Amino acid sequence: MSCVTHVQILVTGADGFVGHHLTRRLAVAGYSVRRLCRAEIPDSVVEETVYCTDLTDRDAVRQACADAEVVVHLAARAHSLGRVDSHLYDEIQHTNVEGTRIVAEEALAAGVKQFVFMSSIGAICQASHQPVTEATIARPTSLYGISKLRAESLVSKACSDAGVDAAIVRPPIVYGPGMKGNPLRLFEWIGRGVPLPLMTMRNRRSAIFVGNLVAAIERLIERRVSGVRTYCVADEEAPAVRDFVRMAADAMGRRVHTFPVPRQCVMAAAAIGNILPKGIPWPISKATASSLIEPLVIDASEIQRSIGFSPPYTMAEGLATTASWFRTQLTRC
Repeated sequence: MSCVTHVQILVTGADGFVGHHLTRRLAVAGYSVRRLCRAEIPDSVVEETVYCTDLTDRDAVRQACADAEVVVHLAARAHSLGRVDSHLYDEIQHTNVEGTRIVAEEALAAGVKQFVFMSSIGAICQASHQPVTEATIARPTSLYGISKLRAESLVSKACSDAGVDAAIVRPPIVYGPGMKGNPLRLFEWIGRGVPLPLMTMRNRRSAIFVGNLVAAIERLIERRVSGVRTYCVADEEAPAVRDFVRMAADAMGRRVHTFPVPRQCVMAAAAIGNILPKGIPWPISKATASSLIEPLVIDASEIQRSIGFSPPYTMAEGLATTASWFRTQLTRC
């Protein structure tokens, strides 16, 4: 690799799950990295940090963008695992749409040469019986997915109008050390030996190991393609959900217990989870149920054709690394 220390990269959401891995990978590769973070969390690898609790704070975003040649915009309000209300809708719109607008405007005003936007496969759909590609018609069904599609649109227009190269990245669910949400919940269930209703679930779902996702972003920066491009990314394997769970259990050295449940029962339980008042624990929502019983296979061949990227880790390797981290977390509790 040629010397890249002169390239200044800003990573927003650098204190998040993916952001933590990405900033470290870029710093080790020799890039000059600046973090934009919500929380004052020090990092021994990346020293330069701008703190910003609200992405619509133009002054903080402008400070972070100063002198940056590349901006990787990861910061977002994550989708909710539970109920949906008007406050959640406002928060998601504020951060994911308006926040992205501010970051894009300030980045372009600062003269960046490349803008990388972390979207989501949820901007297209939550389930599909056909492989999902960059050409798949977008029909998002969640607040999160809708907000990401809107953000994609404004990034695309802003960068096209300014003549700045941009890459829009659409990953599926991401797992790995530091993960949160459904992937972490799944590992917790496996670790506790909770029986899972997956015996008859043959639906295949794509996922991506965080190491593969940050490798894709690094490759996009190295092999910048002119114009605005959109890329779907995923691990090469897309096993049935029950097989993914068995692979995770094997990596953890645990036995997974599954039992058959009719699809209608899963959806009925999910519907209850979406209407229960806040504060009442419930193990499943409609979004979780969809990931258990609906197929979603991603065709990530375009990024291979465009920039020659192939995931460096197999799913088994990613799950092994994740399981090792998870065991470490258990010993700290």
